[in-house]
Amino acid sequence: MKGFTINKRIYYYLTAASLILIWAVLARLVGNPVIIPSPGETLERMVEIVKDERFSLHIYHTLRRSIQSFALTLFFALLLGILSSMVKVVNLYMVPILALLRSVPTMAIIILTLIWLSSDHAPILIGMIVVFPIVYESVYRGMLNVDNRLIQMANLYSVNHIDIIRDIYLPTIYVYLGSVIGASLGLTLKSVIAGEVLGQPRFSIGASLQLEKLFLNTAGVFAWIAIVVFLVAALEMVFRALFAKTEHWK
Repeated sequence: MKGFTINKRIYYYLTAASLILIWAVLARLVGNPVIIPSPGETLERMVEIVKDERFSLHIYHTLRRSIQSFALTLFFALLLGILSSMVKVVNLYMVPILALLRSVPTMAIIILTLIWLSSDHAPILIGMIVVFPIVYESVYRGMLNVDNRLIQMANLYSVNHIDIIRDIYLPTIYVYLGSVIGASLGLTLKSVIAGEVLGQPRFSIGASLQLEKLFLNTAGVFAWIAIVVFLVAALEMVFRALFAKTEHWK
């Protein structure tokens, strides 16, 4: 297992190096930094961005919106997922809602939320709408796969419903969430940034991306993309560590 992990890391680094090499070759062939900046130009712009005194504010407010969005998504997914597995009417009610959320284009969701809410709060709702179906399905599947024998035994000994949910249902849900939690948080961050691009809140990664685009500073766009990739990877690593004891991450 250890050797496999080491080999996996080596392939990861080799893939990253090969992509950077292809990027450098394409930039050299095109010869136009507005279309494809070189890795060196992108790195220089990234250093300038990080040194900017507003950089930490952009990162903080985007992460704040993303975490708020994901926390609300997780809360409603747990609530409705548990209720749907226990109450048939709730499940029937949720089916068309989920179908609607999956079929509506993301851009339409962004435009509508920007009409309804301020530029600071709209990205939070956008992240919730995009990610909710994924988290809800994990909670719902977890509830359906609870061992019925445990439930019957708990009922036999008159265990109250709160204890049954806490000690039987939630551990099973925890395992199912472990398989999607990192990716869902990353998707939330990307959805929030997409909302920020159009909503233009004062401090945000999305607004910074849009500003670089307006000035045709493609190196700046690439630099912010690299920063976002790093943030997504970091968030996924953190949540994978939190769910390390689940069966999925063993």
